Amino acid sequence: MPSPTAKSRNFYSTFVIRVLRTPDGDWRGRIQHVQSGTARTFRNFVEVVRFIDEHALRGDAAIDRD
Repeated sequence: MPSPTAKSRNFYSTFVIRVLRTPDGDWRGRIQHVQSGTARTFRNFVEVVRFIDEHALRGDAAIDRD
């Protein structure tokens, strides 16, 4: 168990997601990983989760030292 005085480091990634619902009910959008600048369009939320999984906790993830 970590010491109560030990500071933990939290790694995080930031994403910007724009979502559009078309008149026929389809979902579309664009997701961007802020740290790397990589972006991708998507047509379903499975693609969003896949993109996040590919980019979260990569070497370019930021470190929260609080």
